[in-house]
Amino acid sequence: MIDKKTYLDLKKEIKCLCRANVIKLCDDMELNTEERTLLMYFYDGKTRTRTCYDMCISTTYYRDHMRTLFSKINDYKNTLK
Repeated sequence: MIDKKTYLDLKKEIKCLCRANVIKLCDDMELNTEERTLLMYFYDGKTRTRTCYDMCISTTYYRDHMRTLFSKINDYKNTLK
């Protein structure tokens, strides 16, 4: 898992990307449908509550999977260096 500072920095970085680059990142990382949906909902600025409601998941599930997803993205970024 990544530390909190890295997690927050990565969230800011994802928000600053253009939509095409976020989709390209999803394709390059071969994210599954659920991970892609979570990332796109996050990118679109949907709240945790709205995302959980739309996807029929709990907030705990959301939190855990977002942490895992951002850890994957961080790992992917570090392999490109």
